[in-house]
Amino acid sequence: MALLSGAGVSTDSGIPDYRGPDGVWRKDPEAEKLVTYDHYMNDPEIRRRSWRMRLESPAPRRPGSPPSTLRGW
Repeated sequence: MALLSGAGVSTDSGIPDYRGPDGVWRKDPEAEKLVTYDHYMNDPEIRRRSWRMRLESPAPRRPGSPPSTLRGW
C-alpha cells in the first residue's frame, strides 16, 4: 500500500513545515538555501550550516494523528 499526503501532515506533531505561515522558510528565508542542491554544492558555508542545522535539530517528535490512524488499519 502507498499513501500520499500533504507536506504539512506532521505539523500536528510539532514539526514545522517550510512554506506555511509559521514555516521555516518564512521565518528565515536564508534557510531554503540549506536544502537547495545548487546552493549546497556551490557554497562551502551553506554545507557547514546545513550539517550544523541537522546536528542541532530537536529530538524526534511523537507521531501525530495521520500515522496513528494508519497503524489501526
